[in-house]
Amino acid sequence: MPPVRSRETRQPEQGGPASGERRGAQAEGVGHARSTALAGTLQFVGPAEYLSARVGPALAPLVGEGLRLRIQTGNRARIYAALDQGQADLAVTASKPDSRSLGFAELDRERLTLVAAPDLAARAKGRTVSAGLLRDLPCLAYDEELALIGAFFVAVFGVPAALRPAATAPDLRILLGMAEAGMGWTILPDYLCAGALAAGRLAELPTDRAGPVNTLYLAWTRASLREARTVHVRDMLLQRFQTA
Repeated sequence: MPPVRSRETRQPEQGGPASGERRGAQAEGVGHARSTALAGTLQFVGPAEYLSARVGPALAPLVGEGLRLRIQTGNRARIYAALDQGQADLAVTASKPDSRSLGFAELDRERLTLVAAPDLAARAKGRTVSAGLLRDLPCLAYDEELALIGAFFVAVFGVPAALRPAATAPDLRILLGMAEAGMGWTILPDYLCAGALAAGRLAELPTDRAGPVNTLYLAWTRASLREARTVHVRDMLLQRFQTA
């Protein structure tokens, strides 16, 4: 199933340059080795899975243009701490920034998807999956707090998850591999499991309601916009993913 993405144009907020400045930042340095727009080091922080699947590949060509990358990963607290402490120029976060010191724009959308290996999914064949059915099957979770699973249960079934996972791993890529191996069902962002679904290594379990859609934000500090490379990379990512 292809990723679900908004096709609306989303503009930077709080501290972003004027539209003319954004266009200049986009044009400057593209296709020119060692461009002044890209020379130097860019510090980036965000969820490991999204940076690995989406942002990393998008930034790769810029390294050949003279950009140096220093990437950090972490949870919400670590992401905002890196921004607040000046240890990151740009960040991807699944929560809307509320600090006046940060600028931000909507970057991407992710739909939470209920998946399992085909053999396990076949046990639900011909039936609409319910909370009760899932509780009787092994669950693979990010943590004991059931972060993604809890949100999915409330949005889709209208009830708390109220289950104990068979396995936990604080990296969604590990859950992806375990699900492909038939260990149990899990909840993953669509961008992370799209390839496995297309290849038949996973199957999406049918529910009456679609999984919830989360917004991902690109955030930056006002001070970081003094560097042309930050503006250039910010605008490149927004243009790439908002028009995808």
